[in-house]
Formats: sequence, structure tokens, C-alpha cells
Amino acid sequence: MMWKLIPALLLVGCAKKVSLRDAKTYGTEVEFIDRIVWQQNSSMNGLIAAHCTCTVDDFDGPQWSSTECAEAAETSAVVEARWKWHSEMMKYLGGLSEKQPSKELPEIPTPKEICAAWGEK
Repeated sequence: MMWKLIPALLLVGCAKKVSLRDAKTYGTEVEFIDRIVWQQNSSMNGLIAAHCTCTVDDFDGPQWSSTECAEAAETSAVVEARWKWHSEMMKYLGGLSEKQPSKELPEIPTPKEICAAWGEK
């Protein structure tokens, strides 16, 4: 059985571009993931705005009202800073776009910048 698999793997390895799924299906999956990420981020932002506070202490840095608030704010900041890049890279690597995103990842804000973006309270 294994001897039949080896030639197939060699042929696949020699191909310049191998597609394991239909481009339309993959495009739909990327679009679905993109929508979920942005919808969940919007919901999380609403919860942060309604239930979280942050102050910046010169000695201790940003102080959130809870660990969950700090984690939610950091996750939201990462999504807002980097998700577009990741989505574009998925499209490029999946052959849905000819435009390759920058090799440099977008910067993630510092904890102090994240706190300031939510308006210190």
C-alpha cells in the first residue's frame, strides 16, 4: 500500500501549484471567518465599553477593572491591528489574490496605547 502512495507524493511535490479544494469554497470560508472575527470583535468592544475601565498608573502602567477586561481589550486591539493582514494573506496563499501582503506584520499597540484608546476613566 505504501509503495503506491510514494509516487503520488512525488508527483504532487513536483507540481508548481496544487489545490486541495475548490477556490470558490475556500473564498466562502475566508469570507465566513472574516465576518465572524469582525462581528465577535464588535460584540466584545460593546462589552468592554459597557463594563470595563482602565487607568494608567505611572508606576504600574495600565490597570484594567478586571483581568477579563484587559484580555478582551488586548484581543480586540490585536484583531483591529492585524486581522486585515491575516485575511489578505489567507486569500493570497489560497490563490484568491495576486497581491501579496507586506512581509512585515502590522504593529500591535502597547498596553498603554490600548488603555488610552478606550479612554482612561
